[in-house]
Amino acid sequence: MTAIGLPQHFLFREKKNLAQKKKHSNGKELSFLIKKAMFKFLKIVIAIDYLFLQIWKNLKILQKPILSIKR
Repeated sequence: MTAIGLPQHFLFREKKNLAQKKKHSNGKELSFLIKKAMFKFLKIVIAIDYLFLQIWKNLKILQKPILSIKR
C-alpha cells in the first residue's frame, strides 16, 4: 500500500498508461508535422510546375511569327 491507500501495482499501471499515452501523442504530433511539411513541399512543387508551364506557353507564343505574311 502507498501513502494514499492505493495498491502499488495500480499506481505502476497508471504510470505505464501515462507513458504510453505520451508516446502515442508524440507519434501523432510527429506524423502531423510530417504531413504538414509534405503538404508545403507539394504546394511548392505545384507552384514551380505551374511557373514552368507559363514560361513554356510564353516561349511557344514567342516562337510563332506575330504577323504571318502570305504570298
